[in-house]
Amino acid sequence: MDEHAKQWNTRRVSAGLLATVWIVASFLWKLPDPYWLITFLGVFALVPAQQAVNELNATAAPGHDPNTRFRGWNWVAVLLGLPLFALAVFGTFLPGA
Repeated sequence: MDEHAKQWNTRRVSAGLLATVWIVASFLWKLPDPYWLITFLGVFALVPAQQAVNELNATAAPGHDPNTRFRGWNWVAVLLGLPLFALAVFGTFLPGA
């Protein structure tokens, strides 16, 4: 990706830094309740990389379909995943048995 970003003169990202942030955040699952929830913030380390890829795609292939719409299977995943995530967070704050 870095080579293509140079070629098309688009934004470059520090893959090493973003990977380090994501890996460190991933290891935080071992923290005690409720601090392990910080692990979910690791996804934000992927945002700059995704933005750079979107910019590169828009520059290199201006007519491409960026797929910015949610379709049926996207909504199924959200409707199944959101309650599961909510239960995990809720269960964290329940008193231990």
